[in-house]
Amino acid sequence: MVVLSRSFGIIIILILMTTGCSNVTITEKDELLFYKIDELHDYIDDEQWEKALKNLSEFQKSYKSRKWKLQLLGVLEDYKEIELEMEQLKENIKEKEELECKIGLLHIKHRMYIIYNL
Repeated sequence: MVVLSRSFGIIIILILMTTGCSNVTITEKDELLFYKIDELHDYIDDEQWEKALKNLSEFQKSYKSRKWKLQLLGVLEDYKEIELEMEQLKENIKEKEELECKIGLLHIKHRMYIIYNL
């Protein structure tokens, strides 16, 4: 009986490792992060700095609520870089530095893409 339950447990673990860990499901809440980045890019393109700053604040709130998942999926460097880039982006928006803002957004989006596609 013990051997049977041990074998069953090993089989379950193997199935979970081969099916569950290889593909990460991106939920609507995860997609919302990418959408907010695109929306923020549009505000910066249109030089709507107040809306961009407000949108960044909303992105940060959404990011914080999804951070647990990013921590599970990524490496420390990736999500720490996102947080640093968000703070730099906030300053660049306040200074109305369009090019720097767009570069920062690309860095954030790239890091998130890396985390979700590991």
